[in-house]
Amino acid sequence: MRREERASLVQREMFFRLLSMAKPPVVVARAFAQAITDVHFEAGQTIFERGQPADAMYFIVDGEVSLEAPDEEPWFFTRGGVVGIVDVNLERPRARTAKALSMVHAMKLLGEDWLEILEDNFDYAARARRSVANELHKVVLELAPSGGFEEPPAGDGVDAVPDMNAVARLVVLRSAGAFGSASVQALASVASLAEVVDVAAGEPLFGAGEAGEAIHVVASGIVDLERAEAPVVRAAFGPGTLLGGAASFAGVLASYRATARTTATVLRIGFTDLDDVAEDHFDLTRSITKRVAIERERLMVLRSR
Repeated sequence: MRREERASLVQREMFFRLLSMAKPPVVVARAFAQAITDVHFEAGQTIFERGQPADAMYFIVDGEVSLEAPDEEPWFFTRGGVVGIVDVNLERPRARTAKALSMVHAMKLLGEDWLEILEDNFDYAARARRSVANELHKVVLELAPSGGFEEPPAGDGVDAVPDMNAVARLVVLRSAGAFGSASVQALASVASLAEVVDVAAGEPLFGAGEAGEAIHVVASGIVDLERAEAPVVRAAFGPGTLLGGAASFAGVLASYRATARTTATVLRIGFTDLDDVAEDHFDLTRSITKRVAIERERLMVLRSR
């Protein structure tokens, strides 16, 4: 390898180690550095258009990029931002047009390379999931006091499920968006590890500082969630929903308390158990990643409006 090529590779590797999500270890940053391509765009140039296939994402090294869609406010990204990753994660055509607002230097990473690196490096994939979920929670806080969550439909307050056997737990997980595209094998493994918690109306499910390392899926009833510190977020969650939404994958529920509005049954799944299953079933990681992407996009639209 020529000296110039080595220097360029090192620069790309350092970019990923310092500025990209979850601060990848050397081996992962090196894999990214070898897979990406340096690209440059003039001010006013279109990077990709709405409706085109989403085959790649762009890590911005320098410059400013906007993502635009009809009848929506534009989103702006600068150094360290990633453009196009939501479309890649959701395996859909581009939802917005990306335009360079200045001279832009970016690193282009093909979606297939992104997924291959994640699958080969589970520890990093788990950290990246947590990092993106944490960024999602920041948007939730910006939308306080509702957090961007909608009130459950009327009639969701029903009695606790009398028998939460393995099949019933699997069905509940499947109804929750975060697990919707996971394989039956992965869901069955998660269901077997889920703790069933029954809570009477008015009783606490957990207090502040008690639920940081687990997610909670509502099987029946309604649960009220409230952040115990400013900015205060108050929201309610009904059957088939994840308490705190996809942001809960970042461990942010440690700053919340949850109380049953009606008699409720909840599935509690620890992060350690979840990661043990995800390490063997990459489709579970993909399913969670898709849900985080969907929710982040929805909240960003609300924020921009």
